[in-house]
Amino acid sequence: MTAVASETLGLVFWQGSDGTHAAVVGPESLTASSATGFTRGTVAQIERVRRAATMLSAGVPVVDVVQQCGYYDEPHLARKLRRYVGRSAQQLRAGNGGALALDPAQYTTS
Repeated sequence: MTAVASETLGLVFWQGSDGTHAAVVGPESLTASSATGFTRGTVAQIERVRRAATMLSAGVPVVDVVQQCGYYDEPHLARKLRRYVGRSAQQLRAGNGGALALDPAQYTTS
């Protein structure tokens, strides 16, 4: 995969012969090869939804999760859970689906 030159910072993950690596990159003036890149905004969204999923799994009420994690309302939280985790708040609360993981092949609706 080729990274496009950008004036912003990003987080890049790659798999090498000596293991998995991560680095903060940018700003870039030239294209470069990399594996998977995330902007700071995407990393912040992933961290927020991870926190929300952890809270829901621990039994914290959805209304409290919405307020503490900074979502506008319950549908906003539901869209982000569906996009990044692939499960609803009810599924997380029930413990369905095993360990939480970001699936790059996950179909996203937004």
